[in-house]
Amino acid sequence: MEFKTEEDLNTLDDLIDLFNEIPGFKDCNYDDAVNWLTTDANDLRYQILNRDEIISSLQNEESDDSSSDEIIHTPKGPTTTEAFSAFETGLEWFEKQAECCPTQLLLLKRLRDLAAEKRVVAHRQIKIDNLVKQI
Repeated sequence: MEFKTEEDLNTLDDLIDLFNEIPGFKDCNYDDAVNWLTTDANDLRYQILNRDEIISSLQNEESDDSSSDEIIHTPKGPTTTEAFSAFETGLEWFEKQAECCPTQLLLLKRLRDLAAEKRVVAHRQIKIDNLVKQI
């Protein structure tokens, strides 16, 4: 990246003045600014785009968003049944430990109960009226 025109040099001077106003960058000079801008220009993640390229990029993002709405995402991780089973196993193990504390045991039971509630809700049959509203 080279700064040949007077407009480029004025812009660079404005940037240097701006840098100098930032705490910790008071000693920023011409070479520092050119080095920084050149590094960013060569880094493909920080491309310098003109107005048309920016508009095109944003329109592509919008079309990607609309197509992703059609895809149903399934949550990753354990199911509620698996979580409930894991808490049950954890409770059995923790109760047999010497470090078993009533407060921590109560917390584990609350988490197990939460998993149980979510498991029941997931298995509850949906009324046809509610299903039609969701679609």
